[in-house]
Amino acid sequence: MKNLKKILLIGMVLTMFTACGKKNPTVSDNAADPTYVAPIVSINNTVSEPEATPATPVSVVETTISEDEPIEPVNDAGLHHVEIATLADQRDQLLSEASTLAVMEQVYDYNKQIAELNNYDFTDMKITCLGDSITYGLGGKTNEYGNQVSYADYLGDILGCEIVKLGVPGSAIGNYGSDTSFLYRVKEIPEDTDIIIVFGGINDYLCGNSVFGSEEVKDGKYYGDVEKLFKDIREAFPDTPMFVVLNYQTALEDMDELKDVYSLDMWLDVQRSYATQYDFYKIEMYRNGFMNSKVPEIRSALFYDEIHPNDSGYLAIARYIAAKIIQVYN
Repeated sequence: MKNLKKILLIGMVLTMFTACGKKNPTVSDNAADPTYVAPIVSINNTVSEPEATPATPVSVVETTISEDEPIEPVNDAGLHHVEIATLADQRDQLLSEASTLAVMEQVYDYNKQIAELNNYDFTDMKITCLGDSITYGLGGKTNEYGNQVSYADYLGDILGCEIVKLGVPGSAIGNYGSDTSFLYRVKEIPEDTDIIIVFGGINDYLCGNSVFGSEEVKDGKYYGDVEKLFKDIREAFPDTPMFVVLNYQTALEDMDELKDVYSLDMWLDVQRSYATQYDFYKIEMYRNGFMNSKVPEIRSALFYDEIHPNDSGYLAIARYIAAKIIQVYN
């Protein structure tokens, strides 16, 4: 137990170094171990399996979150949007009752059904994903070009659209002395993007209370930088649909070293508030228990480490985000 705790702490500290403007970009101990291979689920689509040194995981939980057939764009005429709403309500009710691997598998199936009912053509659209290592794909597999595969790549496969992936490991929303802040990277969003997704905040949380700020103290703090980010994006793209993904619960929150830090939910609440103010659709993961890595069986099956999903986890996130987008567009 002491060794595990030490490993978790090292991973957390290394992540904070990058987000808070320090030098080390490495986030997890597993990522630094060349013999480690995260448990992944093979799927037949446009991305290929990485070649890696075989390793024996300590524990692998089998899950039905997998794909036996290639993911096809879902552009055929679907059924009425009421059926999509009904499925979404049933899925959300299920999530509210329990956070288990079995529930995650059922949620995944609901999201697949929603995609099958889609009647909106996304094929000529461009979606930009602005984020950190989760958008980058740390912990997932690599494609044939050696690039990390994240939820963003799978989202493009599911919707059949172009994806611009702006994920930088260690990046925080706030500007705490690092040039990888989300604020600096708004200018990288293509002018012709059709949908913008913002997914971040975990690295801000790991920087601690000193960067949080408040409604009264905003300059150079997370509180003010979230407002500036949402405002800057909305002003640059006044008519573009925006989505903010509110991070899932993470096992790091239970560490003694973070017990005095404001809850992650409190950090995310700042995003919820400004999402409402600047007309962003909210994709809630934290409060409904979706992808909760505090649950051991979920962490074993869907995560590479305490924060980063494995390939199965990234696919589950993509299905969830796609279902939310389909709800809006149908």
